Amino acid sequence: MHTQRTLAANARAGQQLYSQVTAQDTVLVMMQPSFAAWVNVVLPCVGGGARVVFGGVFTPAGFLEQLAAERVSLAPLVPTMWRMVLAE
Repeated sequence: MHTQRTLAANARAGQQLYSQVTAQDTVLVMMQPSFAAWVNVVLPCVGGGARVVFGGVFTPAGFLEQLAAERVSLAPLVPTMWRMVLAE
């Protein structure tokens, strides 16, 4: 169970991990709703000022199209999803 305080602390701590993420970046999140994506990716990127884009149903072709259309600079995926994208 997270509190507002732990979520804010995680966002600040994640900024160290994603120290290069700035307001110029766009993050594409395909893994929603996912506690791991939210806590470990979305909150730190929001804390860094990045624009967050949420993808719809995952397909490799759709992911690649959205990646280009939104000019995404960070796109975390699980390994199986990356294998599907690389095969595409």
